[in-house]
Amino acid sequence: MRISARLGNLCAGGCFLELETDSSLSLGTTVTVTITKGLESFQSEGKVVYALPPRGVGVMFTGTEAQHLRILVAWVMETSWFAGDRRKSQRIFLNVPVRVMGNNTLGTSFTEETHTVKVSADGCSVPLSAPVNKGQYVTLLNIRTKAMMECVIVRIEQSSDAHHEIGMSFLLPNKKFWQVSFPPVDWLADPYEAER
Repeated sequence: MRISARLGNLCAGGCFLELETDSSLSLGTTVTVTITKGLESFQSEGKVVYALPPRGVGVMFTGTEAQHLRILVAWVMETSWFAGDRRKSQRIFLNVPVRVMGNNTLGTSFTEETHTVKVSADGCSVPLSAPVNKGQYVTLLNIRTKAMMECVIVRIEQSSDAHHEIGMSFLLPNKKFWQVSFPPVDWLADPYEAER
């Protein structure tokens, strides 16, 4: 199936697309992305790692040939997107209702409703009772916006109760997922950045 889309953002790792169709693409869908600018054309295999209803999707590039990679790097470097992509955002304390879905350490699927402790454009931390492993993949649902994102668990901290504080990183940075504005990392020293 061929779908036209409007490019909303572009970085070295992927892009955000507003699909020109009445239906969206589900998480995990493999796609081939073709972007044309003037006489140049970029193409890469990709995977949908972010879904923003009704038609927004974030695609992580998974297979880019060398000649297309050179085109992508040139495009990213000549736009203001490059500076934004290089600078990590601040983490802020924010309570957002979320749902975490994945498999526990026994391989059994789980779905748990929880909330964020800290958020950034690159991920979040949440209290979680399900036993999980560092490096495993989970799906995160923002209950307020219904946006979904694939994440990898990067940190597990012991808590005083039955929960652990779990640090999750988006597979593709996304400044729109939390619908808040983040100050740049050099605006104020962030003691939590050292944990990543």
